[in-house]
Amino acid sequence: MNFIELLDQLVNMDDQTTVKKIDLTKKEDCEYLINTINELKENPLFSVLGSLFGLDNDNLDEILEKIESIQKELVKKEKVEEKKPIQKIVIDKSIEEEPKKSIDRPSQKIDVNMGLQIHKLVQEYVDTMIKPYNPKIGGLTSEAINDAYAGLYEFACWIYNHK
Repeated sequence: MNFIELLDQLVNMDDQTTVKKIDLTKKEDCEYLINTINELKENPLFSVLGSLFGLDNDNLDEILEKIESIQKELVKKEKVEEKKPIQKIVIDKSIEEEPKKSIDRPSQKIDVNMGLQIHKLVQEYVDTMIKPYNPKIGGLTSEAINDAYAGLYEFACWIYNHK
């Protein structure tokens, strides 16, 4: 494929055009990419069009060197992994984790009607005492305001439970 055909495919790409995905962990993909770059270097139109994008053969040489170094590292890694013996991990089930303690929330100890009343009071407090002053104190996020509401609600339920 010549350079003009390649440009034509790039410019006139449609849904039927496929793009080859390159996986640098595969030797054949690295070789494909190296061959493609070498073909591009040999194409006389590349020097003209490449200069428009600030690319020249030196840039392609740098890319080739990087691809080759990546490929060498992957080959080394594969050889090291082949030499490693398979390790078996044994989990000692005699050591059990402590059971997670559930949080005993004050809101769980009140009836639904009282919970609704407390909810209305806390919501009113947040709407009148926190939200209007929010920009003046540095701008709390919605999450911070919701956390404040939840904390105030649990605190009010705690007070109610300790009457």
